[in-house]
Amino acid sequence: MRRNLLIYQGPGAPPTPEGWHAAKVTHHDPRSLCRWIDVNWDGGRIALVAHGTAGLVFRHAYLVANGDDDSREHRPWAGHVSRMVLLAVPNRGAGLGRFRRGGPYVTDLRVRWVDHFDRTTDPVKVVQVNGPSASRDDCVDVEQFPNARLVPTPDVFDNRVILEAVLGRFQPTTPPSRPAPQPAEFLLTSYTRLSTFLDEYAQTYALHRHAGLTVTAVEGGARTLAKALDRVPSLRFDTVRLDRPALSPDFPWHRVIEREQAGHITCT
Repeated sequence: MRRNLLIYQGPGAPPTPEGWHAAKVTHHDPRSLCRWIDVNWDGGRIALVAHGTAGLVFRHAYLVANGDDDSREHRPWAGHVSRMVLLAVPNRGAGLGRFRRGGPYVTDLRVRWVDHFDRTTDPVKVVQVNGPSASRDDCVDVEQFPNARLVPTPDVFDNRVILEAVLGRFQPTTPPSRPAPQPAEFLLTSYTRLSTFLDEYAQTYALHRHAGLTVTAVEGGARTLAKALDRVPSLRFDTVRLDRPALSPDFPWHRVIEREQAGHITCT
């Protein structure tokens, strides 16, 4: 008999819904998590439940399983993920190192995430469970598709809340944040920090990607743009404007075009 599999990463023991097998994991790499599921999945439904930055790993693993990363390897279990429950996950990034806000890893993950759900009609439901003090802005990219829910609760580790999220018996208490897309333009100068720009880009991309994105890089701001384009392959703009760019003339703009990171480039 096929078992439903609840995969949990967080403090304490995982909740175990009736008819489910619960397993606690400690994976910090999305591909190793995928390999673990490859071995342990036996055909039933899958629920991914993660706390904190583990939720970013789980989100990335889900994209890897669906072939939405550089490997393009689609895993059989990808279409059996029915729920992803994110417990106080800092979707916008947090702390230092790999998961920092405005870092290349988090930015690339967020952009690929909304791109994935733009292209597909996945049945997976993503439930972000937050404490009452959490910022709504931290969930912008998670909320940008129809099956997303944001549930504020006094205790994100309340087993009742987690079970309701896994089994689908939850009532979303906050309507999704999906404002009408508006064209957006970024201005980069010599004083623009890379992390500030990437964080702003990810927020703007989630909300306004369909309306057109333009970036103008003035003088030293071109170096910041070049670093961003190199370190975040999913970054892209409809138009790139370079104003007196302080950038080596041999910068590989051909690679930017090949990656489809810029639709049109002008230089003055």
